[in-house]
Amino acid sequence: MLLTVLMYHHVAPLPASGAHVGNYVTPDQFGAQLDALHAWGYRPVVLADWLAWLDAGTPLPARPVVLTFDDAYVTVREHAVPHLRRHGARATIFAVSGLLGGTNSWDRDPEPSRLLSADELRALAREGMEIGSHSHTHRRLARCTPDEVRSELLLSRQVLGEVLGHPVTAMCYPYGSQGRRVRRLTREAGYRCGVGTKRRVNARRTDRYDLRRIPVDSTVTLEALERTLAWRRRLWWVPA
Repeated sequence: MLLTVLMYHHVAPLPASGAHVGNYVTPDQFGAQLDALHAWGYRPVVLADWLAWLDAGTPLPARPVVLTFDDAYVTVREHAVPHLRRHGARATIFAVSGLLGGTNSWDRDPEPSRLLSADELRALAREGMEIGSHSHTHRRLARCTPDEVRSELLLSRQVLGEVLGHPVTAMCYPYGSQGRRVRRLTREAGYRCGVGTKRRVNARRTDRYDLRRIPVDSTVTLEALERTLAWRRRLWWVPA
């Protein structure tokens, strides 16, 4: 069994400023990608489903794919979720717990992008979306001291757990910044998996705290996406 994880940020029209267009997929593109994934035999699951298969053998579809959204922009609710509903699909949304309902302070956009609020995250969770942590303040964890990493991990898990009413189990490392120490601290903080940015697919033996993802942006055509997925499945065993 192989798990493909796709990494998205914004699903929205491209910004007029041209800033950070690599973080965007248009709504039409996203809808077409969901249609294509279904035609290619992929079925969306969430990270908790993968962990249930690893730990208890809970059945998965033949070609599981996890659709992940970093930063929890409001554009995900506005433009991605309607397409997910159309397919009856779930996704995993990673929120920065210290900025819920705020804006993306880490990107110097001409117009800051709004982030989902606590109420919006709760509503999406009730709809079946998986909410994970993207740390508390979006810091590069590999550059932090151990105590700073613990604070980012534990505080985010606490805040999001209180918002959702259940434990948060998935962690997404901001900027993909992590290493052996950060992964160990993630496990000790109570998370059950962590995702980065390595462009590979995952197998049973993949470190669950170093799950690989394939980024998708507005420059990726359907033909390119199909080739990338097929190629990465053939090379799943190659270290990232």
